[in-house]
Amino acid sequence: MRQDVSLQPFADLTPGALQIVVGLRLPASDVTIDALVAYAASNVDFIDAYNSCWMTERGLRTVVTFDEEHYSRWEGMDLRRP
Repeated sequence: MRQDVSLQPFADLTPGALQIVVGLRLPASDVTIDALVAYAASNVDFIDAYNSCWMTERGLRTVVTFDEEHYSRWEGMDLRRP
């Protein structure tokens, strides 16, 4: 059963502190922590926050998506519709 959990209380924590509080151990933990913070602060889908953080870390700026509303919340993204 899915349980909705608000991440808003964690939005003001630094990524390092959030990693300690939540206890995440993931291969891409920096990206995941950044995505959790962005998700809580930006009111976007988690996968959009994750993809944006992943792209930013790698210096990628062009995203081809139908979801222009969420991706437009990140500065520097070059949005293109398929």
